[in-house]
Amino acid sequence: MTDSDDKPQVGDKTLVQLEFGPPKYNAAVPLRARRAIGAIDENLSYKKGNHVEKVVVQGEIEVTDVYTKEL
Repeated sequence: MTDSDDKPQVGDKTLVQLEFGPPKYNAAVPLRARRAIGAIDENLSYKKGNHVEKVVVQGEIEVTDVYTKEL
């Protein structure tokens, strides 16, 4: 998108970064995707009140559909 007032169009793309890890995981990153990169509890260290390992992922997202929903 070139202007913040423009509506999203199919094919618009942008890069995003998500950070997740114990004790809270971002629901936008499905468990199967976290498993694929080993970003699950068993592989990340976490001790309450101590250091926590986090994972940062980056990817390109693309608008694939724009529709109107009746409320």
